[in-house]
Amino acid sequence: MNYFKNDRLSLYKNIKLSIPSLKIKNEIFMNKLHNLNMSSDFWWAVSGGYAILAEYANLQSAEDPRFLNDLKNSNVEFSKEKMVSSTIINSIGREWLLEKNFDVKSNILKKNINEILVSIDEKHYSNERSLGNKIEESLPMFYLTNFLTKLRLKNFKFIYFKVNQKIQSIFKKVNHDDNVITNNENNDNFDSFLKLLLPDDQTKYFPRWFVFLSSFLVTAKLKWITKFGLGLDIYQTILIAKSYQKFGAQNIKIIPHGVNFSTGLWHLYRFSLFPEMKLHMINESLYLPKISKPSFTYDILFCPMQLPIVCDFFSPSHFWNFMDVYRDAIKLLNEGLKNGKKIKIRYKNFKYMSGYGGPFTREECKIPVENERFENVYNKYKLIVSMPFGTIAAKCYQNDLDCLTYHHPFTLTNKESYLKIKTFPGVFTEKDVFLDELEKKITKL
Repeated sequence: MNYFKNDRLSLYKNIKLSIPSLKIKNEIFMNKLHNLNMSSDFWWAVSGGYAILAEYANLQSAEDPRFLNDLKNSNVEFSKEKMVSSTIINSIGREWLLEKNFDVKSNILKKNINEILVSIDEKHYSNERSLGNKIEESLPMFYLTNFLTKLRLKNFKFIYFKVNQKIQSIFKKVNHDDNVITNNENNDNFDSFLKLLLPDDQTKYFPRWFVFLSSFLVTAKLKWITKFGLGLDIYQTILIAKSYQKFGAQNIKIIPHGVNFSTGLWHLYRFSLFPEMKLHMINESLYLPKISKPSFTYDILFCPMQLPIVCDFFSPSHFWNFMDVYRDAIKLLNEGLKNGKKIKIRYKNFKYMSGYGGPFTREECKIPVENERFENVYNKYKLIVSMPFGTIAAKCYQNDLDCLTYHHPFTLTNKESYLKIKTFPGVFTEKDVFLDELEKKITKL
């Protein structure tokens, strides 16, 4: 079993073509789950992202029916993409242990970067630098939805479920010891995967009453400016979905967050919702807080990425190529430490990335860790080193900081964006040139 398709672009296109049918499946599933009769547009704005992820998992299951069982037994994660990725990683470990012939390394030879550079959905990508003022989120009825969230109404529902379960246990013997294991070789397990991947606030704790109330609350005058991400509570999600159902995308403005040049499941979902959406690779969200005068205390801050989300059109061969350079860079940084250079490493430590941030190699454990937020300490370092090019490197470019980065994507990437990034100062795409420059910088500091 190979979980990583060589033709990732075809997989992307196949999921994209299936979106109209996924909208119908998602509508039927959600209406049945909550005994409602809402439109496909409403439900797509609520749970469409999970439906696309469920279809991705469904395609994996079509090749290996064990995948459904594996996902059922995985830990529930705040990020459902992380949940699917962790399941894939665990499955790889099992396959190696059981059969010793797992073929994920069958094409371990050096891979040409052009294999993952794609020209699709071009109208959504802009490589122009956006220099406007930073845009803040604006959520209508925020105080109401925030109040409802803090009321923790789902806790009352949780108590109800527990009491109901206790009553049932009195009259009916419940077996709490045996886990249900199924063998399912159906070609379509979409509903099963969607049920597994939906968060609690869209299943057992979904506030049906607020759906009815939203019909009266949402008017044409209400405008949303939102990142449309994991930070939205379920009440705001319902209000946005109701606005989308009534007025389409005209009252919803998506603001950028981070750097945009990859092509993945996140993009598939948002492009399906907002056909006119435009992503600026370098945008207003990358501005750092102004500090009048740098106070250099250290020489280098090294900022690596987190463990990749392997369910998102990931290429292991390109990642291994990247890791070869990463290990050599760590050796150079450790040599710098031995020679008295003040070097620290800062990992991504967002809670939703728990388990995916931290050291990749043993050697980097020798480097002291910077635990403060990048925005609070960037002025203390003479040089920022980032691998690969991502949000940190883009922030350095947007704010004219001295930065060195090795740009080597390992997921599907917009081709024009990749070529544009190559022209940025301090960005290198050749291994030897990057390592030589890094060594020179460490020596000069």
